[in-house]
Amino acid sequence: MIGSYRTHQALIGLLLAIFSSLVSAQVGSQWKIIHAGSLLVDAREEFRAEQSIMIRKNLIVDVRDGYVEPGEVTGSANARVVDLSNQFVLPGLIDSHTHILSQQEPNSREIRVTRSDALSTLMGYEFGMRTLRAGFTTIRNVGGTRNAIFALRDAVNQGIVMGPRIKAAGQTITPTGGHGDGGGFREDIFPHLHTGVCDGAMVRRSAGKPSALR
Repeated sequence: MIGSYRTHQALIGLLLAIFSSLVSAQVGSQWKIIHAGSLLVDAREEFRAEQSIMIRKNLIVDVRDGYVEPGEVTGSANARVVDLSNQFVLPGLIDSHTHILSQQEPNSREIRVTRSDALSTLMGYEFGMRTLRAGFTTIRNVGGTRNAIFALRDAVNQGIVMGPRIKAAGQTITPTGGHGDGGGFREDIFPHLHTGVCDGAMVRRSAGKPSALR
């Protein structure tokens, strides 16, 4: 009976030790240290050599001279080091005019009435990843299928998919014949209400809010 009790206690101790190590690893994984060979912090200033960017919970908390090692900052003993000591590092770029759900294609008019919102969202994810790899971490999308762009924006914000931060304007609002008017189709195929065509404030109010910002 005593031996069984001791075995039970030893098992509990082992489980506690494992749990403690997992918690410690999880806390440590919240830290990242980027070793930047050259770092541009402010475009009005010269770049800085051999810098350490301290990141905790995906937020930059400090930038220090030299290459800081894990443990030199309280709580960072298990920090992951990203070695960019032979790279030039700068803040993420911002593209203030994008249509991330699509690209120029020869059959764009056909695509406008045949491509689903779901496929547009998936294509937006691919184009978003290309944009992110090019160094743009924030974009402003100034017109796109509302259901698709809001879904992509929310998925990025919730960490479901990777991509740049998206400031989404929703559906384009345009006067008849203006830039963004996708006219030329029968109303049963592509009604103007869906396109965001608007010929004045009163018309917009009477048309409801399909293009409203969310």
